Amino acid sequence: MDWQCVYEKDGVIIHEKEGIMPDPDMLLKMNEVSQHPGEKARVSATVQRSIAYGEVKCSFTLSVSCPQSKEWVDKAAEQLFALAVGYVNAGMSWLAPGLEPLPAPTPK
Repeated sequence: MDWQCVYEKDGVIIHEKEGIMPDPDMLLKMNEVSQHPGEKARVSATVQRSIAYGEVKCSFTLSVSCPQSKEWVDKAAEQLFALAVGYVNAGMSWLAPGLEPLPAPTPK
């Protein structure tokens, strides 16, 4: 799974990083299935949160490959969105301690 995060304070990027991390269980299964012949899809989810008119901002993007079917693309999107919300909440807790976290969705 590919990822990218950006933290900003007062309009200045204070941290920007990207890389590859191990896939969580459901996404790992998708990746294994996507290794088989057939059409592949690339699914990405970006969650961004800011406060005080962009004074503090955190953005997190996750991407994964999966089989190109509605079922797999929907599952990948749900999983990635839930993970991205968690990472944004973690980033905002560092940038703005005490801020109420976004509600974390539970993938089906």
